[in-house]
Amino acid sequence: MKRHLFFPSGAFFGFEEEGCVLGCRVCVSLMAESVRELLGKVERAREEGADIVELRLDYLREEVVNVNELVSSFGGPVILTVRRREEGGAFPLGEGERIRLIERCIKAEPDIVDLELSMGAGSLQRLISLCRERGVSVILSYHDFNGTPSWRALRGKVSAMFRLGCDVAKVVTTACSVSDNLQLLGLASLHPQRVVSFCMGKLGVLSRVLCTFFGSPFTYASLDVPLAPGQIDVRTMKKVQEKLTCIFDLEGNLGYVKEKFG
Repeated sequence: MKRHLFFPSGAFFGFEEEGCVLGCRVCVSLMAESVRELLGKVERAREEGADIVELRLDYLREEVVNVNELVSSFGGPVILTVRRREEGGAFPLGEGERIRLIERCIKAEPDIVDLELSMGAGSLQRLISLCRERGVSVILSYHDFNGTPSWRALRGKVSAMFRLGCDVAKVVTTACSVSDNLQLLGLASLHPQRVVSFCMGKLGVLSRVLCTFFGSPFTYASLDVPLAPGQIDVRTMKKVQEKLTCIFDLEGNLGYVKEKFG
């Protein structure tokens, strides 16, 4: 059994040793209709400096998929996701077929599998148990494409995910105002390194960029084609993150500004 990417305490594993500083962890979401095309995108994401890749298998249109080949393709942390249509996914078959593909994904022992909170309770518990047996970390995710719920509702979602035993909770809403970003950033700060939370849409770009500085273990970016509203490309995300890292030190202080202008 391989080691969890996330420790039970929620501390993110593996990046400090490799010199990746807080605020610069970017997961690149990748989609393709064929395994060959997806593997090519994995290589491009590596060249662009991705820290993690998320492979969206719900977009694949091949009947036979070598999941093990995909898991070993990146040489770094890999998230496997087979997203439900109700939460922005593209899986063309029924829920039973989707769950069977997720089971195959878990048995291939990737670093992380992303599961939706909205799945049936029985299926969800069974998949989480399988992840525990195989040493696979679990992201439980919630997406709202219509708006941003109340602060109380958002905290309730995170609490429900932790009760189910996830390693990381992912909460993504749609920003209807700039202030919606503040709620999602605040959510990340409540559980450092255990909650990925930001807003979608044009108004949500702010929280996509800043969430890692507020405690999210990583943020998401695209390689070229955005897979969600407001998703920016990895090259732009890296540049912005590096600029912010120069301004803020790891404690969130304006150390750089004080040194230059104090």
